[in-house]
Amino acid sequence: MNNTAEDLENIVAKVLNSIDKSRTDIISILDDAESEHEALKRELESVREKVVTVIDESDDLEKQDHAARYWLMVVSREFNKYGEDDIKKAYDDARDINVRLITKRQEEKTLIERRNDLERRLINEEGLLDKAKNIYKNMDVAFKYINDSVNGITTQLVDFKNREELIFHILRIQENEKQKIAADLHDGPAQSIANLFYNVEICQKLMSRGEEQAVDELEEVKQSVKQCLKELRGIIYGLKPHGLSELGFVASLKTYVTDFEMETGINTELKVFGIERKLGDEAETALFRICQECLNNIRRHSQAKNAYIKFEYSDRGVILNIMDDGIGFDTTVLKTSIKDHFGLIGIRERTALLNGSCNVESSPNGTTVYVSIPLNGGES
Repeated sequence: MNNTAEDLENIVAKVLNSIDKSRTDIISILDDAESEHEALKRELESVREKVVTVIDESDDLEKQDHAARYWLMVVSREFNKYGEDDIKKAYDDARDINVRLITKRQEEKTLIERRNDLERRLINEEGLLDKAKNIYKNMDVAFKYINDSVNGITTQLVDFKNREELIFHILRIQENEKQKIAADLHDGPAQSIANLFYNVEICQKLMSRGEEQAVDELEEVKQSVKQCLKELRGIIYGLKPHGLSELGFVASLKTYVTDFEMETGINTELKVFGIERKLGDEAETALFRICQECLNNIRRHSQAKNAYIKFEYSDRGVILNIMDDGIGFDTTVLKTSIKDHFGLIGIRERTALLNGSCNVESSPNGTTVYVSIPLNGGES
């Protein structure tokens, strides 16, 4: 492969075309999956209603069967009081009810098996639907990001010894992200939902036996629902910063920092200076992702006990400093190799796209990331 800007632009164009074609294919898959999902839901609801009806009919026939058997026993035993016709009628009635009961129980068994099969299929369809939606979101973000920054990518790549590495890294990130989302959904919400179906079925049976057992089981269902919602929100939050548009940048960042501190046990302090104002969706999303990446690096590599985030609004722009008291690293490697440091490279790229500046300082006493973003493309 020739290391020229023209070759790199051709590569990026092919990547864009491939992603765009995949987006179209995924839209088609999404439409089919949603249609199948809705059809399964309707069929499952219909079967559930039939199961309830058939169970009630079986219970009623069982009562009739007991009564008919008892009456047959009475007329058979008191033959002096009842004639052969009475005994024959009691026998025919008991046999008829028993046949109807056996048939109804078989129908009940068949419907329950059909319901369970539909529930399993629905869970699988929901998992596939969620995967398709998340893959489409990720590919859409990748397409827009690469398309918006295609000109800047060529300029930045000339500083790297191995220019192909970044392209392959972008593809690896996409694949890894798909696999992570798929695993998170399979191991978390999908499994929780499957368990909920079985717990609800248990509750239905317990309701006929005793209210206390059913209440205990329903409490477990409630806790499972809460855990499922928590896992779903975590996945969604990782895909899109929740509340940036509604709550604003500072409120969203405070929420994220609080969650980070609770999850990691790292004492994290956020200080905001100046008067908060809207910076624009692209700038706020980029700054939020920069904070996420820095905190993730602190979590994974720093061994820090404390972290400090300073965010300042000024007349000319915004300044973001993120510090920790961890073990630090050798920053000279950033000048010679991008391998294993794509997170910091990504921070620099996001900053560059906003015409800002980024600097990283590190020592055995900790690391500090300095980011400065000008307003309206000016200089900070």
